[in-house]
Parts: sequence; structure tokens; C-alpha cells
Amino acid sequence: MAAPTKKIGNKPLQDLTKNVNLIYPLVLQRTKDAVSSAKKVTPKLTIITGPDSKIYSKNIDKAFNVTMQVFNKNELPPKAIILVTTGNDENWAKERYLELMGDRADLNYIGYGHSPNGSAVQIKRIDPSNEALLRDPNVPSGATDAHGFTHLLQWYQLGFGNINHLGIPRWILEGSADFMQGYYMNRENLNNWISNMNAKNLKKHKLKFLNSYLEYEYIKEVPGGESSWQITNQYPDEWAYEIGYFVCLVLVALKGPNSLIQIYRDFVETEDFDRTFENIYGMPWSEAKPHVAQILYKLARK
Repeated sequence: MAAPTKKIGNKPLQDLTKNVNLIYPLVLQRTKDAVSSAKKVTPKLTIITGPDSKIYSKNIDKAFNVTMQVFNKNELPPKAIILVTTGNDENWAKERYLELMGDRADLNYIGYGHSPNGSAVQIKRIDPSNEALLRDPNVPSGATDAHGFTHLLQWYQLGFGNINHLGIPRWILEGSADFMQGYYMNRENLNNWISNMNAKNLKKHKLKFLNSYLEYEYIKEVPGGESSWQITNQYPDEWAYEIGYFVCLVLVALKGPNSLIQIYRDFVETEDFDRTFENIYGMPWSEAKPHVAQILYKLARK
């Protein structure tokens, strides 16, 4: 599908449900608009490598800057600190993380955080025994970092030691990061990106299932240490990425890529995903869900 030659303009979700051919050109248009309006000043990135670890990519800084460009209308951290462990440095990484986070650290969620001095903190783990990962060209290219930096921004919006990320559906969490990864991989050939947005891997899912999978209720009090992501956790892990990616494409088509991160900032205030979704997209998720499920169902069959 070729890139649109002129602006499509804003389209409500109901129109996109009727004409799913608008989705991909709108994603391209909204993302181009976001990048072209990017602030010139980007946050400072500090990379700290463990004593027994090594840098796995020369493109970490590039991935960081591109991610900040795409999501530039959100509050960005003044500084981001990445702790790299590619070997036997897990204890080192945890100790440094806790040191940086201080009393804002949550021992149950060590990996991303918003430190007391306002820095965004991330542990980047590369398992040297994972041969498939080491062969993955997305690692040296920086694409997996673009994915991870999206999570960094999500956590940064949530604030100090906040575990409310479980109040945002997992398909938003991972779908947003996969969206950013896809853009980063194809940013020099965006027509190639849009032509390869193929939803046929969703064809195995019936419309009734998509509606049930995308059902969401935030469970604040989770018994027995379980997750409030109980609906998605009962299915294969990769579905949160596969389905979430296309859910997030619909959201980008509606309001642009910055909206994916705005969800996290707004949720801190509402603690209600339905209300947050309405604040950003104009209708509560409970009303939007059937439209989104219908769009995904149609895209998979094009």
C-alpha cells in the first residue's frame, strides 16, 4: 500500500471500523507528523556496563534518540540511566538499581523506574546463553532497545516506584513497544513499513475471541500474588505482542503515537483504564473495544 499523497484528516473510530483501509496510511501520517514536530533537545542517556559485561550494540544511543523523537510530546526524563548486564552481573545490576531508586524502589518490580532525582532507570539484560537472541539482527541494530525504551517511558510516566503498570492492559504495554520497534526498523523506508503491516497472523482468532481477549477490568487487589493481567496470562505469551501491536496501530491511527504514552500519565490520575481511554480517545474502552476487535478481524482477512 502506497503512502497517502495528502492528509487524510481526523477520523472517528466508527469510520475506521467501516473502512479499515484508512488504518495503515493514518498510522504513517500520524507518525511522520510526530517525528517532524520533535523537540531538538533530547534527554541525556548514560550507559553503565557491569564489570563482567560488554556493550552488545553500537546503536543504543540512536535507538534512544529515535524513541524520544516519536514520543516527544510526552514528559521526557531529563536523564536516562541504562544498566547493562550481559553475563554474571545480575546482582550488580540489582544493587545499582536499588541504589539509584533509593526508597522509591519496589522489590517486586526491579527493572524500570523513576528515581527520586527524576531520572528514568532501566536494567538491560542480554542473556549470553540465548543463542536465538544473539543471532537476532534486532539486537545489534538497536531495534530491541527501541522496544525497551518505550517501556522506560511508560514507567517514567507512572512516577516514583509505581506498580500501576498492571492497571494498563498488557496488550497496550507490549503493543506500544512493538509499534516503536517496527518504526525504528523501517524508519528509513516507511513505505516498506506500511506495506509489511500484515495482520494475517491474527486470522486464527475469531471475532468472538478478540472481543473476549480485549475485555479489561483492573483488579486492584490481586489475590495470591497473581497478576491483574489474568485474561491475557491464560493464553500464549506472544499473543499480547501480536494482538497488542495491531490494537496500538488503531490507536496511533486515531490520535498519533504520543497517545500510547499519554495513557500511562493519565492513568496515574484516574486509576481507571476506561476513563483514561475516554480522556484520550473520546470514548471509554468498553465502548471502543467492539470496534477495535472488528477492525482487527477485518485487517486479518484483507
